[in-house]
Amino acid sequence: MSIAKAGNFIYFGTSLPNPGLSIMQNHCFRLRALCLFLVFPIAAFAQKEDRKLTAKLQELFRGFHGDVGVYVEHLKTGRYAAINADTVFPTASIVKVPLLVGLFDKLDKGELKYHQPMIYRDSAKYGGSGIMQFFKDSAATEISVLAALMMSYSDNTTSLWNQALAGGGQRVNEIMEQYGFKDTRVNSRTPGRADIWKIYGWGQTTPREMARLVTMIRRGQIISPAASDRMYRLMCRGITMNRPCRSCRLMYRPRIRQDQWMRPGQKWCW
Repeated sequence: MSIAKAGNFIYFGTSLPNPGLSIMQNHCFRLRALCLFLVFPIAAFAQKEDRKLTAKLQELFRGFHGDVGVYVEHLKTGRYAAINADTVFPTASIVKVPLLVGLFDKLDKGELKYHQPMIYRDSAKYGGSGIMQFFKDSAATEISVLAALMMSYSDNTTSLWNQALAGGGQRVNEIMEQYGFKDTRVNSRTPGRADIWKIYGWGQTTPREMARLVTMIRRGQIISPAASDRMYRLMCRGITMNRPCRSCRLMYRPRIRQDQWMRPGQKWCW
């Protein structure tokens, strides 16, 4: 999952086909792109299509050999542009936003604690992006670290762990349904969704639904205002990763023990 910030814009997008991905991953993601743009701050509005912006976006994607889905919305004015905004696309790592919601549902209910101690086992290791796969077996960690690594590093190992802690993909899908998302679903390791997993991979959504989910989190409307605030901070944390802290000039990193994963001689801002 890519998260970038420029001015008042926040961008979420899936990855395009990559030779380093597996055949199944490329089969699921090739010729597809999912882009979501949100503009802050927030105010009440009446939605109106920005035809000029829509035309510019269409021109931008002209000649692209694949399917593109875009939803751009200015939350202050309500003006928007949409291209295939209600078409279902593979989420790739954007599925980690619904997983985060599922995790915070358990935290809000008191079934889990944010700083609850956990023990990492090699049996939980999953390849691809992320750093927890390099932790030592039996390393001590906690749920706050699992959430931070999932959102900051798009960590696959912690994401699958969080999915299980949330009650599985089926429970996450129930929460999405509860908030009115009919197409945003977790497919991987979810009973009854093996066939659709072969089409879309780990998860699926539409540009408009994912933009709405992130907007609701920003507005404090998912799970609870406190849960939404912490989820939003976790999502924004990825924006500052691999950039120096303004005060100490060291690199931002989640709060993990230095002996778990750290390059020799490297110093981080905690």
